[in-house]
Formats: sequence, C-alpha cells, structure tokens
Amino acid sequence: MTNTGGEAAENTEQGANRIQFKSFEQAVKHAGHSIVVTDRDGTIEYVNPAFEEITGYTKEEVVGKTPRILKSGEHDDDFYRRLWETVLAGDVWHAELVNERKNGERFTVDQTIAPILDDSDTVERLVAVNRDITKRTKLERQLKQQRDRLDVLNQVVRHDVRNDLQLVVAYADMLEDHVDDTGRAYLDKVQTSAEDAVELTRTARELADVMLKPESNKMAVALDQAVEEQVEDIDSAHVDAEVRVSGSIPAVSVEADDMLPSVFRNLLQNAVRHNDKDVPKVSVSTATDEDCATVCVRDNGPGIPDSRKDEIFGKGEKGMESPGTGLGLYLVGMLVDQYDGSVEVHDAEPDGSVFEVTLPLA
Repeated sequence: MTNTGGEAAENTEQGANRIQFKSFEQAVKHAGHSIVVTDRDGTIEYVNPAFEEITGYTKEEVVGKTPRILKSGEHDDDFYRRLWETVLAGDVWHAELVNERKNGERFTVDQTIAPILDDSDTVERLVAVNRDITKRTKLERQLKQQRDRLDVLNQVVRHDVRNDLQLVVAYADMLEDHVDDTGRAYLDKVQTSAEDAVELTRTARELADVMLKPESNKMAVALDQAVEEQVEDIDSAHVDAEVRVSGSIPAVSVEADDMLPSVFRNLLQNAVRHNDKDVPKVSVSTATDEDCATVCVRDNGPGIPDSRKDEIFGKGEKGMESPGTGLGLYLVGMLVDQYDGSVEVHDAEPDGSVFEVTLPLA
C-alpha cells in the first residue's frame, strides 16, 4: 500500500526548502555587501554581484581561484595565519582588511568570515561577507589629520600667542605714567585691544579643547560655584561696569563638565563689552524646577534684533555692530548643546537682552 500521506509531507517539506533556498539566493544576490563562498581550502565557489562591482573581477575570473588575488601586501603572514586558525577551528573571524581591486586600487573592507559545519562539526565551507568601508576609513584619516593640526594650533594659541599678548598688556601698563594726554588716548586703545586679544586667545583655546574632545564626559557640576566665580572675576576685571547676582543661586548640581564656567564667563563678557551704556549693568538670576536649572544673564545694552536672535549662537556671528569675532557665543552654544541643555536670547525691559541658559539637573 502506498504511503501517500508520507510522500505528501515529504513533498511539502521539499517545496518549503526550495522556497527558503530561493529566498536565500535572492537575498545574497541583491545584498549590498560582497559575499564570497569558498571550500574549506579557500577555493572560491561563488561570489555575488556586489563582489564583482567592488573588486572589478567577474565571477568567471575568480571562481576556482582563492581570495589571494585580492591580496594587497598590507597584512603580514601572521595576520593570515590567525585568520585561518580561527575559521578552521569553527569560529567566526572579524577584522578590517585592506585589499586590492583588479585595477590595482586599494580598498578597505570590514570582513566577517563564518565557517559552515557539516553534521560532524567539520568545517565544510567558508562564507565571507565584506562591507566596503574605504570612504569611511579615508574620512577617519582626514579627521585625525585635522585634529592633529588643530592640536598644534591650540598649542600655539595656548602658549606663544597668549604669552606675547600678555607682554604687550604688561608693557602698556608700564607706559601709563610716561605719556601725555594725547598719547594716553592711544595707549588706552592699545590696552583695550590687547586685553580683547588675550580674551580671544582664551576663547579660541577653549573652543579648540571642545573640538578635540571625542565626546563630553558629563558629570555633576556645582552651579553656584560655576556662576559666582565668573561674576566676581568679570566684575573685578571691568571697574566701569556693575556685574552682580540677583537673589541667591541654589546649591544644585547640573549635568556638565569642567568647561561650564566658560559658558557664563562668555555670556558675562558679551554683556559688558557689547554694551553701549556709560555704566554697563549686568545681573544674573537663577531658577530651578524638578528637572532643570535656568540661569538668566540680563544686561542694559543695545539689545538684539529679532532677525538675529536665532543666529546669534552661530559660528562667527556678532551682536549688532559691536567688536569681536562672535566666537564666545559660538562656544556657549556648542557647550550647552553638549550638555543637552538650551540657550536662548530675549528682549529685556526697558532695554537690553536676557540670555537664558537651561541645563538638566544632575
């Protein structure tokens, strides 16, 4: 008697296997990454179209050969020895590999080689999946070169330029008792410009420090200490201005890093130096809720037009027609963004501006 039920089940299973294999074949054929199948000795049995596109070799040119046709000479024998020891032991190999296309051009791949085992756990075939990361590695090299160059510039600004400018300031101060009234006006300009340049080197140095950091390592920073120290410093440095704290600053910590004081120093400097009043007045107030702390820096300066409020923290933007490069506010925006906070500028009453910094509580 014929076992029609068993045959039907077997046919159904075979049909399902064919569909599964067809789906797998289509997936491999249309994969964006290069896929190579070899026997256990490394002889190529199959490559997908992505392999042909990336390497420049056709399927007919490589089947029956080994991946050594892609060898660039970048890796030593020990590298390939470790590769073979890994896959023949039944383990997956993963590494970045520099290969060579048919036209001699080098390219970099992120390579994974997985062994296919038979029923007795013996390696039968190898499947290599190669993701072309040539553009990414080239970009990474360029970024490293840029960081190295920025680091050199940072060192120059940090030491050489800053030291020379501080000498200019010191000698200008010594000249105060040796010039007449006409000369004093010129000397005042020299002193002011030199002090501005010293502050600019400080801002540029801090900006370079931020750019050179791979990421911000946020930690709990005491808000009152970061604000009050900067208020005292700016008030002492500008005897013709009134810089004070309005009310008290709560003893809370915010998520930031050791550069948080730079945020408030630059906002305070901006409020004093870009002020058109005979006596610049700047006040700092704070408020907190269960999630955030908000610090407001209010000035009695000329204010900022509505058309400029959205772009004031952009690179190189200046407030009104005031002097300076705008790097201070750019640094403020960059740091606050790294702290997952926000900074905005609003009109003050009856005149001036309010810079509002909101930071998450630690």
